Amino acid sequence: MEVFYLLCSILSAFFTSLARSLLLPFRFLLTRHRPHPPLSTTEVEAVSLYQGTVWHERRRPIRHSFRYSVRYALFDLDLAPNTPPDHLSADEARRFTKTDGPVFLLTIPPSVGYEQNPLSIYYCYDLEGNTKLLKKCIAEVTNTPGVKEYYLFSTQILI
Repeated sequence: MEVFYLLCSILSAFFTSLARSLLLPFRFLLTRHRPHPPLSTTEVEAVSLYQGTVWHERRRPIRHSFRYSVRYALFDLDLAPNTPPDHLSADEARRFTKTDGPVFLLTIPPSVGYEQNPLSIYYCYDLEGNTKLLKKCIAEVTNTPGVKEYYLFSTQILI
């Protein structure tokens, strides 16, 4: 049953991505083009992009490994004008962690209508005077499509 669900998810993502890719050049015929206002300095600083490599190796019971490149975005959830859908807001993350400072989300943003995002991390800070203290992190894990699990862990890093 899981194989059938996975196959349906892959086919659905493929056809959605294909349809959006084919319609993208014609989008300007359907909507009136309005130029975007220039981004403010705050909006530019609210999102940072990172590139890295994910790798995994298992030696037992059967040797298996893989490696692929990923692109992550780090959102300041209090300042970013557009955050990825289906994630916690800054206030929800603060309530969950009982913190009072800024909240950052490290995630793989959707691309061409397709979202493959097994792990997102929320960095939740406490304010102590002028110092930001990284107090807690939330790991949002999505191993099965449509199912999210949250793991909370504590940290002690001064910034």
